[in-house]
Amino acid sequence: MAFSGIQTPITMDAADDLDTRQFHAVDLNSQANRVGLAAAGAFFGVVQNHPRSLEAATVVHMGVTKCIVGGAVGVGERLTTAATGFFVTVTSGGIEQLAFARCLVAAASGFIATMAIERTTTISGAAN
Repeated sequence: MAFSGIQTPITMDAADDLDTRQFHAVDLNSQANRVGLAAAGAFFGVVQNHPRSLEAATVVHMGVTKCIVGGAVGVGERLTTAATGFFVTVTSGGIEQLAFARCLVAAASGFIATMAIERTTTISGAAN
């Protein structure tokens, strides 16, 4: 399914080699104007291209984008990030998690889903 809408991309240098990390979560690096693979619960945007270290990374930080998921995700589920830069479903279990997006097109683990980036929401141990 295709979606049309506004994306807000920004171009920054890649702090890491992201050549094989297209559609993974990235976060701001401690180095000025650079992004690296996001840690669990961290998020700035989704890398759209294949930059190597210090090359220009195109990062969508608002709007609808493709993403790589680290577990099966369903339509409407809230997404957060795993330590590998994959997007995963916010889980129940009494722990507080940050949700960064909503899934628009479901996918199995390791595949491409489509998500809408939302304002960050704190979820207190509930899936949706």
